[in-house]
Amino acid sequence: MRPTAIYLPLTALLLLALLSAPAWAVDYRIEMVVFANNDEQAFHSEKWSQEAQPLSTDGALGLFDGHTRTGFRRLSTGTLDEARRLLETSNRFTVLKHVAWQQPGLSAADAVRIKLHGGRDYSADYPERMQPRLEVGAAGNIVEIPGPDRLEELDGTVQVVLGRYLHVHTDLVLRKPTVVERIDRETGRPTRTQVLLDIPMQERRRMRSRELHYIDHPMLGVLVQITPVELPAQ
Repeated sequence: MRPTAIYLPLTALLLLALLSAPAWAVDYRIEMVVFANNDEQAFHSEKWSQEAQPLSTDGALGLFDGHTRTGFRRLSTGTLDEARRLLETSNRFTVLKHVAWQQPGLSAADAVRIKLHGGRDYSADYPERMQPRLEVGAAGNIVEIPGPDRLEELDGTVQVVLGRYLHVHTDLVLRKPTVVERIDRETGRPTRTQVLLDIPMQERRRMRSRELHYIDHPMLGVLVQITPVELPAQ
């Protein structure tokens, strides 16, 4: 007796193939080196505001301060170690932060900001910057904003966003002591005062995975490499 042939529709065959194949999810490994440009000519090529720049890290993930979040984990550096070493051997640059982490690809609505800070702490040199300040709240009332815990050379956040392409958003500040001339209100004479300038770096850059990218700025540089990491789906 001949066996009966069983014919399945093409859609059913495709479904069986998908169910029998292993499922995979994609995370991303991000490695980043942030460095300062020590060239005084680059500093004087722009006119920087003497006012402290607004910088909010509220709600950002302190991944490199020991805080955790599902899907995010700190990694050892490695890919950009040689680039960091070359930067450190040059007097033109100062490496402020070198980090690596793994995270899922998240849309702009769900993307998480990562806190970055490093370099010299200026809190003892500029105690007036550590004091609380008063601001007008949304209801028109006066609100006291606590002073910062630290006043480091590099401060701010970075954010990786996945859309049609990968995007890296930087909202960083480089703090640089400098001497400025001001007019004394009583005498009318110019005086020289040392202040701590906040130099902002707010960039939105589209990137390709597996490629080394350089975010340029007169006073700050950021090297970034993003690599997909395949993970078995849960």
